[in-house]
Amino acid sequence: MNQTLPTIRTCSCDLPESICDPCAYLPDLAAVCNPVIDTRNPQLVVYSCFSRNFTRMPENARRLFLCLENVHPNFNECDYAISCQPMSYGDRYLRIAPWEYGFDLSGINDRAPQLAEAKTRFCNFIYSNNKARYIGTRERLDFCKQLMEYKHVDCPGRVLHNMEAPELGGRYSNVRSSSKQSFIRQYKFTIAWENTYGEGYCTEKLIEPLLAGSVPIYKGCIPECINPKSVINVDDFRSTAELIAYIRYLDENDEAYRSILAEKPLLDGFDFDWRSRLRAFLRNIVEHIDVPRCRAPFRRDTEWLVLKEAGGLGRAGMAVTAAFRRLFK
Repeated sequence: MNQTLPTIRTCSCDLPESICDPCAYLPDLAAVCNPVIDTRNPQLVVYSCFSRNFTRMPENARRLFLCLENVHPNFNECDYAISCQPMSYGDRYLRIAPWEYGFDLSGINDRAPQLAEAKTRFCNFIYSNNKARYIGTRERLDFCKQLMEYKHVDCPGRVLHNMEAPELGGRYSNVRSSSKQSFIRQYKFTIAWENTYGEGYCTEKLIEPLLAGSVPIYKGCIPECINPKSVINVDDFRSTAELIAYIRYLDENDEAYRSILAEKPLLDGFDFDWRSRLRAFLRNIVEHIDVPRCRAPFRRDTEWLVLKEAGGLGRAGMAVTAAFRRLFK
């Protein structure tokens, strides 16, 4: 414990795994305070989008919404937010893209190693998510099937599984990303297709092939700092047939393919120091931990508000709800 840092009572909830320690997902918090886990009387609650348990936490705790999914922060419910949407909200919001969080991008523009490696395989498709409710999962599945009419695509994941790849780490493994980069390095192309689409939403699906030296066939929102010439942007083509014809052209013309591979992925002016921005943001929260921020002016539980406005609760239901709130206040 660093004696020079303030001690903050904190906990987390609604994250992908049931972990009460926010440092498991936000290790930089320990650089600006001494976090002590306290689920009964926290000063700071770090939560995400995977449930609604944060509403059961004490009302006077500061709420930090941490989400790198395609979900916008709701400042009627949170005091602060870390997300990927291109927006601003004073000192209450920090934008960090999923593709930069946790990645070392300092050497990504050095393309010499990528050009020196021989590409011995055509294309890969590594996915475990096949939920039909997501438009991206449906479209990439259809695209991969159509691309395989031209040439075989290796699919070591659960979706379209046609090969074994024990060297790949599991979805939640600490070596998932590094093992994936090592695996896709041998491929000319990687199908890099987001599950969902949204302004500013771009995940590791784009950055991993760029780091590994495999040209991404990308469907999603290309960040403003990414060189569009280093990516095959699905949205640039009028049809799937036109896209596949271009991929076939690159596959059969080594000079044209290598010209894309040689492009520097990051444009000039990119701020590599996301960790300093994150720590400054967290430090501001710690320094103002006792200062309440404006949430919803009437009721913070927006689901309750929706039901109320729609008449879904009815008079009796609203009376019971109000009684319970007074009882457990």
